[in-house]
Amino acid sequence: MKKTASYCWPNKDGFQILKAVRSEREIPVIIVSAKTDDIDKIRGLGYGADDYLTKPFSPAELV
Repeated sequence: MKKTASYCWPNKDGFQILKAVRSEREIPVIIVSAKTDDIDKIRGLGYGADDYLTKPFSPAELV
């Protein structure tokens, strides 16, 4: 089953959510973000994301 989630919570960022998810489950996670700094990519992958795409992106990048 594939699921997509987009979160914009006032007291948590996507990295915190990713850490929480990874502490409980091993599900595929792809980050799609407007953050383009290398440090954000490194951080996301370091917390366990399987891939990190920056917006805007081509749908061909997903396959």
